[in-house]
Amino acid sequence: MLKKNNLFLLIAGLLIINTAGFFLKYFEYDTFFILLGFRFHFSIVILFLFLLPVISYNSVKKFFTHPVKYRFSLFLFTALLPLLLIPIDYFILDYFKFSDKNYFFELGLSSIIDYPIYLAWNAPQLFMFFILLNESVKINFPKAFLITLTLFLFEIIPIEILEGIESVEINYLMIIEYSLAVLLVSLLVSKIKNIYIFTLLSFTILWAAVLFLGGDSMAVKILLAGRYETWHGLINPGKLFEYPEYLKPFYLFVMIVLATLFIRKKENE
Repeated sequence: MLKKNNLFLLIAGLLIINTAGFFLKYFEYDTFFILLGFRFHFSIVILFLFLLPVISYNSVKKFFTHPVKYRFSLFLFTALLPLLLIPIDYFILDYFKFSDKNYFFELGLSSIIDYPIYLAWNAPQLFMFFILLNESVKINFPKAFLITLTLFLFEIIPIEILEGIESVEINYLMIIEYSLAVLLVSLLVSKIKNIYIFTLLSFTILWAAVLFLGGDSMAVKILLAGRYETWHGLINPGKLFEYPEYLKPFYLFVMIVLATLFIRKKENE
């Protein structure tokens, strides 16, 4: 059940975010901004500000000072799994080859070294996301999924819809990737009550997906370096993969399964 007086603010915030976000895309403006290196998505910041009046300072303080303990080794294994499996696949199975696209060393390999920096730059917006979901609702997976799905919905709505539904070309792969990413993040935020581990896991999994398998301009600028427009991934699938574009959805699906199996609170603590 939604906490008292939060429902109106939540619905109003989501409506305004999707309307404003859609027109930002229509007029070719970014839906995120970078401030002193820190990345902020428009949706997270606006909804956080909308719900700020109902956010409890004491609850937020507890998130940071008394986080719930979890079995961290399983989380770390889950988060870093793609970093472990991909080199194994390359050297043993020869399923992959290194990307020959631009910026392989400048962006690709350097992003592994700069991982702590990118994590720090994204931590504030992930903190805000964790706080607004845990403070706006008595969080569970269905509510987390519905809010997260709606929060970024405008990102997958084609602007051609203004010209008529018949002119819209549906990108099914983008919808699948978006849905799986929302599913994953919703699962993490509903199961993990430790703000630090949620931030570490959600960032690392999405960062690894973009770093190794590529991403669009927004994903690259938020999760990697802000000055690059596109990135095709650190590796290219080998010839044994008939549909390489489905590797990223498959990876996200595997992360969902592993998160479901491995995320557990420490007992008797």
